[in-house]
Amino acid sequence: MSTTTEHEDLGIVLAMVFMSWSDQSLNEQEIQLIREEARNQGLDEEELNLLSQVVHQPPSLETIISYLPTLESRKAAATAAYVSALVDRTLTLEELKAFDQMCKTFGLSELERDKIRAFGDREIPLTKAGDWKEALYLENIEFDDL
Repeated sequence: MSTTTEHEDLGIVLAMVFMSWSDQSLNEQEIQLIREEARNQGLDEEELNLLSQVVHQPPSLETIISYLPTLESRKAAATAAYVSALVDRTLTLEELKAFDQMCKTFGLSELERDKIRAFGDREIPLTKAGDWKEALYLENIEFDDL
């Protein structure tokens, strides 16, 4: 399979798989979202075969970026990946770290990363209680002051 712009759609779905695996498991909501996006992106048979392999073994960021030759395609992939991490309405520290690493590898600025996070947080608000203090990525704020 060549890694030209014709496979950017695959890169977007692979980014979603990477993020979904960042907490060491794929839940049913994540699998459904990935399947739906694969259908929406119109992946061909060869791409679907590759996708079925990485659902059991997550792709590396280097593999993903090879399908995303432009900054715009990387932004789209990072956005889809972040939203896929929020599908269960929780955000783990592992997912947050994986997203930050993805953005760095994709060459996105901190401002671009923060815009993607703000978009995702607006579209899919977190509703489950949990380690929310770990999930928040705020600098210079003491939680005791809130």
